[in-house]
Amino acid sequence: MRARSSGKGGFSGGLLLSIGAILLLGPGCDGGSSPTTPTPPPATCTYQLTAASQAMGPDASSTTVTVNTGANCSWTATVQGDWLSIASGASGTGPGTVTVTVAANTSEAAREATVRVADQSVRLTQQGRPSGSCDVALEPEWVEIDKQGGTRTANLVAGAGCAWTLVVTEPWLIVSPMSGTGSTTLSLRVPSYSGIPERRADIQVAGDSLRVDQAGDISACSYAVTPVEFTLHWHHTGGEIKLTAQAGCPWTVSARDWLRVPGDSRGDGDATILFQMGEFFDDGQRRAPVEVRWPTPTAGQNVWVTQEGCRYGLGPAPAVFPAAGGTADAFVVQQPVSSSCNIGCRWTVEANVPWIVLSKKTGADDDKFSYQVLPNTSGPHPRVGQIRVMTEVLTITQQ
Repeated sequence: MRARSSGKGGFSGGLLLSIGAILLLGPGCDGGSSPTTPTPPPATCTYQLTAASQAMGPDASSTTVTVNTGANCSWTATVQGDWLSIASGASGTGPGTVTVTVAANTSEAAREATVRVADQSVRLTQQGRPSGSCDVALEPEWVEIDKQGGTRTANLVAGAGCAWTLVVTEPWLIVSPMSGTGSTTLSLRVPSYSGIPERRADIQVAGDSLRVDQAGDISACSYAVTPVEFTLHWHHTGGEIKLTAQAGCPWTVSARDWLRVPGDSRGDGDATILFQMGEFFDDGQRRAPVEVRWPTPTAGQNVWVTQEGCRYGLGPAPAVFPAAGGTADAFVVQQPVSSSCNIGCRWTVEANVPWIVLSKKTGADDDKFSYQVLPNTSGPHPRVGQIRVMTEVLTITQQ
């Protein structure tokens, strides 16, 4: 039997069934597939460092900065300060450690720098070095090397952590190391040298220096001295010797006995050598050498100096005075030993007893002086005194 419609505008049973099926499936269904899960927003990374600041001593050292963050959070470390450098841990992901190298502070002033990781930072403060703690010294002060050259050592003494850099004044001197920190041993390397003059280089550091002298090749040196003989009068007190040699050829000079050499006793190359002596009043002459020496097979040259003296006479003959005393004149005659000397000799006069009183103490050329013999109040016994003029003696007897 065929069903009928319930009336105008109504729905058939099949249509109602279709609508119900649609309602049961619901909107967006594909007949059996599950719904899609939405993607969550990315997590926010935060960073935390071990401390906001660190204090360091003046010596070279290292320190670490610990980074705390999420396992998937990446980061990069940087330093702001030329005395800091990153030894390890310049970047990473998740928790980690940054190792920072700190250079020595050679200044007395403190300094600051920053280590930065992601958006966080740590301030590092380094103390200054106490005054005088970075003094640098070189030992020894002087090194001598022969013409063949070679290698020597020297000591550089500096405080721990004190940085230094050497300055060498001549390129032929090779020094190693040229810079460093703290005390060390220096190697000095010098090549062979064929020049005659000695050469010199200096190693300089922080106000101190070490001198290096290398000997020249003196085998090619030649020497000449003029004059080699002097004959001088009583009144001469010095002379000059001319020495001729190439620049750098060394020599020494010394004097014997009554001669003296003022000033430098060593030198090199051409020179004028001065010698000195005193006036000479003895009857006769004296002779002594100025010794000039050099390091060649000839060894050197003696320059002989002869000085002639003076002759004196004193009169009249020994005198005898009464107990009451009295006055008298004495005459001095003189003559230089050398007949070529036209300058009269000087002389001095003295008495060896207080009861002889002299009118003068010095004179020159042929001359006279007077003297007084005081009364003898010592008793009935006679007394004897002497008047001396240079090498001559006048005997005075008083009753």
